Amino acid sequence: MKKHLLAFVLAFSGATTFSQTYNSPESIEFDYVNNRWFIANNGGDNVLTRNSTTGALAVFATGFSGGGPHGLEIVNDTLYACAGKNLKAFNINNGSAIFDININSGTCFLNGITHDNSGNLYITDYNGNKIYRFDITTRQFNAFVSSGLSGPNGIIFDQPNNRCVFVQWTGAIKSVSLTDSTVTTLVASSGLSSVDGITKDGVGNYFLSSWSPTRITRYSNTFTSPTAVVTTGL
Repeated sequence: MKKHLLAFVLAFSGATTFSQTYNSPESIEFDYVNNRWFIANNGGDNVLTRNSTTGALAVFATGFSGGGPHGLEIVNDTLYACAGKNLKAFNINNGSAIFDININSGTCFLNGITHDNSGNLYITDYNGNKIYRFDITTRQFNAFVSSGLSGPNGIIFDQPNNRCVFVQWTGAIKSVSLTDSTVTTLVASSGLSSVDGITKDGVGNYFLSSWSPTRITRYSNTFTSPTAVVTTGL
């Protein structure tokens, strides 16, 4: 699930009474330039937009019958979307498709996505237990991490430590060094299960969403222990 998870809870609370257009919305990404949200409308096989001022909903992109959409990520004027075994890209200004690239035709379920400051995307493969690195300029990709993972899901770039921090469905929290792809376990057992999304705030606190229990949990940047249960009953 996408990283802007806490903002989703705050901005979208009560959204089902606003519109019936949502169908298993899976993740979101905020478009700062245009003051709107992109929503991965998994059950609707499309990406929606929601204006942050008016709340107006619109269909932005379709064609996800092969899987997804799941994780979303904006880099400059491009929206990248995880779509089953494929990575799709769209122009955020007009919705036109830029590419649709198959990442792995085998056991593959692209889920979480983030990007660094060097022009790379990092994409978790939930079924294949991998993390792919995708070069935005060349569109070349490789399995950046190919072992030692179990259901990797949400992922976020941690610039100060030159790493990505990601969650596993099993409840573990891990990081991968962008220097040498070394994986480090930050929390072996969080006490959570079916952990889906991760984001962080401006002072380094991390927020995790879980299905069991159904809540958002805050960790400090040292990951020593959960510092607060942010909200429950989701």
